Amino acid sequence: MTTKWNWSLEVLQELDDRRNWKVEQVMRVHNDLLDALMLSYRNLIQFARRNDITSAISPQDISILARKLYAAFEVLPGKVTLLNPQISPDLHEPDLTFIEVQEGKSYQSGWYLYKQPLIPHRILGQAPLEHNEYLSKLVAWAFF
Repeated sequence: MTTKWNWSLEVLQELDDRRNWKVEQVMRVHNDLLDALMLSYRNLIQFARRNDITSAISPQDISILARKLYAAFEVLPGKVTLLNPQISPDLHEPDLTFIEVQEGKSYQSGWYLYKQPLIPHRILGQAPLEHNEYLSKLVAWAFF
């Protein structure tokens, strides 16, 4: 089956090693899973319309499925994205740094999370794991 999907041995080995994944890999897989779920939902709706199978899939069922997908994955102010629903058992990092950027700087204002200790030469040039306007939301994101 994996041959039909054109998955290489490297992809299979990476998937087998998910127990050791850290946040960057989990974020990538989380986004890939979300894209696949949304594409499957759109394909299901198109298939139902093309083949006129409304008797098998009622409008209420489609509406419930849409609401559940959006409730689970919609990004809303104040809502913390649960990034790791059983993708990897341990996203622990030895060092996390929260940096606040004030208005008027060259970066977007708010809080940035880095998985580096607060040592300037180690943080400079590194991409943040996440950014948010509110520290509380960023701390919650890092915890969950």
